[in-house]
Amino acid sequence: MIGKVKLDLSRYGGRDLYCDGEVEDELLSIAREHTEEEFPALIAERRKWPILYHLSDLRGNIVDWIRLKSGAKVLEVGAGCGAVTGTLAKKAGHLDCVDLSKKRSMINAWRHRDAENICIHVGNFEDIEPDLDSDYDAIFLIGVFEYAASYIHDADPYGSFLRIIRKHLKKDGLLVIAIENRLGMKYFGGAREDHLGSYFSGIEDYPGGGVVRTFSRPALEKRLRAEGIDDYHFYYPYPDYKFMLSLYSDRRLPQEGELSTNHLRLDRDRMELFDESRAYDAAIRDGVFPLFSNSYLLLIGPESEVVYSKYSNDRAPRYAIRTDILEKNGERFALKVPMRPEAAEHVKSLAEKAKRMEERFEGSALSVCPAQEEGDAVRFPFVEGPTMEEELGSALQRGDTAAAKELLKQYRKLQEYRPDCPAGNRDIQFSNLIRRDSKWVLIDYEWVGKGTRDIKKDIERALFLFKEYHAQGNALTEELLREVFPELSQPFDSAALRERERAFQKSITQERTALGEMNELLGFRIEKSREEGGGELFRPRIYRDSGNGFSESESSLADAVRQPDGSLLLEVPVTPELKAFRFDPCMHACILELIDVEGKCLRKLLPFRAGENGRALTERSWYFADDDPNVSFFAGKGEGTVRIRYRIKAVKDLWEQ
Repeated sequence: MIGKVKLDLSRYGGRDLYCDGEVEDELLSIAREHTEEEFPALIAERRKWPILYHLSDLRGNIVDWIRLKSGAKVLEVGAGCGAVTGTLAKKAGHLDCVDLSKKRSMINAWRHRDAENICIHVGNFEDIEPDLDSDYDAIFLIGVFEYAASYIHDADPYGSFLRIIRKHLKKDGLLVIAIENRLGMKYFGGAREDHLGSYFSGIEDYPGGGVVRTFSRPALEKRLRAEGIDDYHFYYPYPDYKFMLSLYSDRRLPQEGELSTNHLRLDRDRMELFDESRAYDAAIRDGVFPLFSNSYLLLIGPESEVVYSKYSNDRAPRYAIRTDILEKNGERFALKVPMRPEAAEHVKSLAEKAKRMEERFEGSALSVCPAQEEGDAVRFPFVEGPTMEEELGSALQRGDTAAAKELLKQYRKLQEYRPDCPAGNRDIQFSNLIRRDSKWVLIDYEWVGKGTRDIKKDIERALFLFKEYHAQGNALTEELLREVFPELSQPFDSAALRERERAFQKSITQERTALGEMNELLGFRIEKSREEGGGELFRPRIYRDSGNGFSESESSLADAVRQPDGSLLLEVPVTPELKAFRFDPCMHACILELIDVEGKCLRKLLPFRAGENGRALTERSWYFADDDPNVSFFAGKGEGTVRIRYRIKAVKDLWEQ
């Protein structure tokens, strides 16, 4: 026993056959010495991907929305360090877990030591399976099915695994499988395959072989049919099942403009070969989104009443909520549910906020979706129709400036209606307005205050969010904004608005470090292009020293022009007060060759001073083994232009190997 959790070691072989190394000792120490409430702060403090991956409470989102009957008997295969075990334990009357690793099972047990209903069976699945019960109400395989070939020793391990596991379900039981889609959009866009860490291996159907294999939707359906399974339902976790923020289904697929946070969760450096938001919008228009979802959640058994779920729990506990769209007896409605006890008051306040919004917009072209308390949740009628965001994006996409202008005018008119009413709402975004006949319906009013708001700031926020996250954001031109909103700052100050938005989001997350912030703390990079001389990583930067040394504040990106012979030409303006300047050809380990340097304003042409991380290959070429290649030039002879012709060759992948 570890706390109240039973750890069954009777089938344990005596050693762990897989391990993530020393970080598992760190995870075990955290689980022993801290409570789960302390995990978010520790994740931000330690700044390690495995700690985020194994300990984040967001991992439970993938199963949190699933409704189980009271007292349900549940089996979790491949429980690991318990990323979803705690969420399942809160839903189950009894939870059996199976995992091969003793150390991971101990981490799982320690973090959930207060749960009385968990039993963890440690050992090989083939050894444990014959003794498992055959009356489970639900069985969960979260990130497990793809490994079937490693623990099912059969010519068809995937089909055999399905047959074996279904023997342990009740007749009307539910089998839940979460797995990556080998044709996920992110893999085409330049993300590495999750398990192998290599580019395009899943898309190429794993040419190197191995025991890990993910599947496209048609391939999964083919396997299900081969096993005589026809009662199944596909769900689409976004961005993926590991850190799911929203969940779609065939009854409620994503709409254009919704899939805009494709890089919110990074587990390693990746490339960006194209705009994934635009690609998703095109797939949605063509009706093929299910083929390119990054992950699948497959429910085998009774269909769920939930057709869509959105998580807003990457926040302070008092604001952690979930929004579900359900379908019962042909009727759809929405529920907002508190995910933490501290959020109950926030959810209940929505009914009162709805009344304040109704008073403010009475007599306008805007109606407010009503809210009604239902237990610890709040219920809303389902409003169907295109959002203003969809209509605006569509107008910009087809180049219909007149239609876009009319929508922006309508939006401005709504925002300016009774601005002195004490019901300010900073969150009247285009995505929260749904067209119904000739009116608009406001469907979300979570951030309504009791005072007035600066309407100009609220309009700026809506425009900023559209420009920042919508695939058609760049088409919202300065000229169009000037016509409809002449009082706004021109040009549109995205940098200032980005900082303002960060401050607002921090007021919601408070002490918690949100997933987007974790990307920065972990230091993973997105390479815009693999072409030398192209993309942000291969764009040169110039640092200027006017007597105080080099600093980021005295630097700027520059543009090099490719020459007919394949070299790059960069022109650097030099002013009299400049003591020196530093040329960073890229943000990538590389070989740099300076072919020619011209400039009478330089104090001397040779020798150049390469950074300490550079190893000289010749008088004018260096090998830089990290992501900060640089060469300094000495100015001091008046005003002019320095012309630098150079070649670079990326060597980061070779260096890592």
